[in-house]
Amino acid sequence: RYFNLEDNNFFGKIPQEFATMNRFDGSLPANMFNNLPNLQVFSVGGLYLSQNLLSGSLPDKFGHLQNIVGIDVSNNCLSGEIPRTVGKCISLEYLLLNGNAFNGSIPSSLESLKEYFNVSFNMLEGEVPIEGVFKNASALSMIGNNKLCGGILELHLPPCSIEVYKGTLESIGGVVAIKVLNLEKKGAHKSFIAEYYNGNEFKALVFEYMRNGNLESWLHPATEITDQSKSLNLEQRLNIITDVASAFHYLHYECEQPVIHCDLKPANVLINDFLVAQVSDFGLARLLSSVGVSLMQNSTTGIKGTVGYAPLEYGMGSEVSIEGNMYSFGILVLEMLTGKRPTDEMFKDDHNLHNYVKLSIPDHLFQIVDRSILAIELEDYNTDNEIVGGIHPNWNYQKKE
Repeated sequence: RYFNLEDNNFFGKIPQEFATMNRFDGSLPANMFNNLPNLQVFSVGGLYLSQNLLSGSLPDKFGHLQNIVGIDVSNNCLSGEIPRTVGKCISLEYLLLNGNAFNGSIPSSLESLKEYFNVSFNMLEGEVPIEGVFKNASALSMIGNNKLCGGILELHLPPCSIEVYKGTLESIGGVVAIKVLNLEKKGAHKSFIAEYYNGNEFKALVFEYMRNGNLESWLHPATEITDQSKSLNLEQRLNIITDVASAFHYLHYECEQPVIHCDLKPANVLINDFLVAQVSDFGLARLLSSVGVSLMQNSTTGIKGTVGYAPLEYGMGSEVSIEGNMYSFGILVLEMLTGKRPTDEMFKDDHNLHNYVKLSIPDHLFQIVDRSILAIELEDYNTDNEIVGGIHPNWNYQKKE
């Protein structure tokens, strides 16, 4: 009843006759699913394709697997949208799509799933369905998809309630960003109060328009922006670190009540025309009556933060704190100087961004510094000077530095 070739050393393109393999690459042939409903091997059981190098999108003909119980294509390089036809797999109990690069929204047709749905660490966005399997938070895993919204309250996702527009403010003759709240969405009113203020029926905020986007687009331009010439030198990065530190000092010690941001990451640091950083997106921010005192939670959005940037204790129910904010700030600093995201695939088990840097101090720092920093700095030197190991001799700093 099962056909399973997991944990082998097969390599090369996937044959149309096989449906389970290890270390195959390439895309899934669409016609391999044409006659699968008639094959006894798939009348009961599962289709296991996990931990390979499969790329491309899932064929729409996945819907032909109407008798299959489980599908596992996790930890591959698959992309594209999740086929709506998967909802036609009427016997499907679990669907594992985690660890790929699927984009688009989650099809409502997947409400027909019976037991478990894992779509963690993809690039999905939009509203999460609320019927069928999506009624049970324990049957779902969606972390690592920062643009998902809605769903049941237990998922602690932000409401799908904010739209951002670009406009011109005639009174100042300048370009602005306008954030408008959709009050018809469930939970939108409380979310808006948590981040902003309580006004009349129409709620909107007007911001300075940031033409330079966010820090994420500068640190990882290969996937975020088309202008590959945009990069930050070391001085600019240190200035941005100082800007963020100054913002946090104000939030922690100069407000009447300390403000805990709860979701600091490069995507929430905006860069203005003068490359000055501004911390944004206070939708998860909380007020502390005093430093170290427990948090009063009064928002349906809950505490979630972003995987890799939020301290681990937040995920175990610990109260938010200034120390938690500083943990996120430290991760941000390490990412800015190494060019590595904390969720990079190289970081597994106990090996994380923090240990990656710690093990390189003091003798191997140049091996972990973001290469784009070194490239920019080296351009300032005379190319006729002697270069040792790709690094100018004058870059041999004292160990204490």
